[in-house]
Amino acid sequence: MKHSTILASLLFTSIGQTCLADVMSDIVCTDLGETPCFVETTGFQLRLLAKPQSNIYLEPDESSAQIGSNIPAFDALFAFEEQNVSYDENFVATGWFRVGHAPNRVEGWMRADDVVPWTKALAVAYTNPGPSQRSPVVLFDSVDSLEYALEDFDAGALEPERFVRDVVAAGDGVLPPEGVVSREGDGWIDISKNFYLMPILDHKDLFAFDPSQNIVGVQIAALTNAARSDQAAACDLRVLGTDACFEEQTGQAASDISLEVVYVIDMTASMQPYINAVAEAVRESTQSLGQRVGTKNLKFGLVGYRDDPELSPGLGFTAKNFTPELLTPDTFTELLRSGGGTDAETGGRVIAEASVGSGDFPENVFAGVEAGINSNWGGDAGQVIILIGDAPSHPIGHGKNTTGLDEISLKAMAEQQDVYIGSVFLGTEASEHFATAKSQFETMASGDNETVSFGVVGGDGASVQSELRDVINAVLALVEEGDASGVFGAGAAPEGSLASAIMPAIRAAVVDYIGQNATPPSNIVAWALDRDPVDFGKRSFDIKVMVTRKDIEEMHSLVDGLHQLLVSGGSSSGVIAGLSGVAVGASYDLEISQSQLISESPRVPIWVKELPYRSEILKLTLEEFTNQSADDRTRTEERLKKLVAFYDDALQRPDGWVSLNEQANVDERVYMLDLPNLP
Repeated sequence: MKHSTILASLLFTSIGQTCLADVMSDIVCTDLGETPCFVETTGFQLRLLAKPQSNIYLEPDESSAQIGSNIPAFDALFAFEEQNVSYDENFVATGWFRVGHAPNRVEGWMRADDVVPWTKALAVAYTNPGPSQRSPVVLFDSVDSLEYALEDFDAGALEPERFVRDVVAAGDGVLPPEGVVSREGDGWIDISKNFYLMPILDHKDLFAFDPSQNIVGVQIAALTNAARSDQAAACDLRVLGTDACFEEQTGQAASDISLEVVYVIDMTASMQPYINAVAEAVRESTQSLGQRVGTKNLKFGLVGYRDDPELSPGLGFTAKNFTPELLTPDTFTELLRSGGGTDAETGGRVIAEASVGSGDFPENVFAGVEAGINSNWGGDAGQVIILIGDAPSHPIGHGKNTTGLDEISLKAMAEQQDVYIGSVFLGTEASEHFATAKSQFETMASGDNETVSFGVVGGDGASVQSELRDVINAVLALVEEGDASGVFGAGAAPEGSLASAIMPAIRAAVVDYIGQNATPPSNIVAWALDRDPVDFGKRSFDIKVMVTRKDIEEMHSLVDGLHQLLVSGGSSSGVIAGLSGVAVGASYDLEISQSQLISESPRVPIWVKELPYRSEILKLTLEEFTNQSADDRTRTEERLKKLVAFYDDALQRPDGWVSLNEQANVDERVYMLDLPNLP
């Protein structure tokens, strides 16, 4: 695989299991009572997460006075001293920690078994099950129980599907399978909307069960502010999407669900049959919706894209949003019927294919997707983009790429705004530009890296019209009648069909919408598989890093400096322009030799070096970094600029920061950073 194609790919990899007996061996406590203990390998101050119904005592003795009682679950405390703390294989502890809510104030003692020491920076969040329809995550009492289940699956002694069904059915007198202590709740939780914390306490390689998938078992603490409770065995959308199921989970009928769908369509000369097909499919399915569906339930938008009219005169526009305000079905149908009125320059319809060619095959797909992501969404609905095109986009660095964006940055933009993309490529795999288009369309599509909302659709406009009409009818059945079988039904859409490309994005948006009112995970320490036990190709978790403001500032400085170093050609002298546009007298000094890895630089924070992930930038030697090919250099420069902009946005956006306890000051708030947003 070429370096340029994997430059921004960050993979979660195991670094071997940490024995629980060694947890405390990495903890250093000095200056007892004055400064917090710290984790030697990362430099992080030792944080402890309180379990529900825990107390702070005056002395390390349960008979002493209680300074605080019923400490809120997952309150983050600092450890100043430990007394005879040890752990068994199930993370059951003996001994005491001396604790305080602030790093400069000791309050008292807590039982080690009443807190969870967090020695790593990693946490997980459940993946949205909509795209892949993965199974619920099963939580085990120990790593042994997890491995026993996998061994039974491998030997054929137990069917994974039957096992998951038994877990889902547990409750109301029905016992769960042996070793299972809980499971993921029925309502998916968007961590950006309803914060919860699941730190990784330990992990173990399980790749022997499927060497091709890099399977990992993780020990997590599923923590919330609520008291300890068992998760109810309610209905599961991934199994049965009925109206009663929606109502049980959300308190509302399925017909109360709100969806917003924006079509982003290639409107170059070759696309008129497909533009007409979209218009006809929408019109056929929605012509009577004005009387049948409430105006808040379903709205549509339309964005067209072509190419840069300055370089290809006569195209009219690069990207155009025909719906500054999203439209109800009847008004959207009227827009499509009228073609948006008459174009003053051409005398033809406004919504139509270009009358001239662009001079080459690729188009400005990225400009269209960017305009779609920036649509005037209502904010209280599931948000879906349906991308339809027959050509790839101009890459970063090409003269016709007017956005300075690529598929990776657009994917990040969509995720940040909770927009789910279904990508439809019109053509065949025999197309000369298929490989490029597939990589771009597939990367932007919503999914969990294994199962994405992407499809290759052949045929003419009539077949596209028919398939799209079926998809729209399934959505209408959901919002009009509460019939979710067409969206969440067991029968998978045929591979390569338009439905197989769009339905995963719609499912993800519906699951996201319902998750606004779902309950976060209950308080528990357990082991789980990072993959769906029924299909190891589907990920169960997104990996995140919990960072403070100081951590992001350090990353900002590092990435900005790497950009300076790259544009200066690695020279240690001379005048260059930094990202801020201010001239600087010398390039960034990593304080390493040309043959050393960038990760060996003292400028790289210790905690970054200790994370179990592979960085395509930090693993390069200084010589490799500064002597990249022209294409790789362009991609790296754009990647670094995007990261600097991302860190700037994170530092300035207050809604992205969370206080783990009420007494935390601004500098102690945390940000849940996705692994792909590290260099």
